[in-house]
Amino acid sequence: MDFITKNKLAFWAIVILIILNITTLSLVLLRGGPPRPEERFMRGPEDAPPPDALMFLEKELNFSREQAEQLKLLRETHFKGSKELLDSIHLLKKEILSELRNEISDPEKIKSPASEIGKLQTEFELMIFNHFAEIKNVCDKEQKIKFANLIDEIIKKNIAPKEVRLKKEIKIIHK
Repeated sequence: MDFITKNKLAFWAIVILIILNITTLSLVLLRGGPPRPEERFMRGPEDAPPPDALMFLEKELNFSREQAEQLKLLRETHFKGSKELLDSIHLLKKEILSELRNEISDPEKIKSPASEIGKLQTEFELMIFNHFAEIKNVCDKEQKIKFANLIDEIIKKNIAPKEVRLKKEIKIIHK
């Protein structure tokens, strides 16, 4: 007990840390442990879109129940089609990378899968465009204005960082 009387601050710090550890362990055990990676991004039915994206669009565009149902159907159809395309692209990329396993890689062997990836990527981009065009068609006049503003925000978020990076690279080159 001599330690406790001499070092009250250290004693109370240790007590608080023990309580925090017990609380943390209790919470982890009650929840069944940390979420597994596949659970973090669970989407429900196979190929269903993330529910938060659906809710975001419904809320931002103030969709009616009927519009929300149309959106849900559009998204499910889009995700099924895009999953197939992305799976095909992934397989072709694996084929290209497998060429690197060979002692001497033949660039001619990757031209065909690379070309196919380009075609599939084009198809994927068109699919995305058509999907958003279909969502736009679900909107009424007022919602179309909000939708256009959302698209502008998406463009700014996706393009701005690349432009900033490019400007920095140009400055480095010209120094």
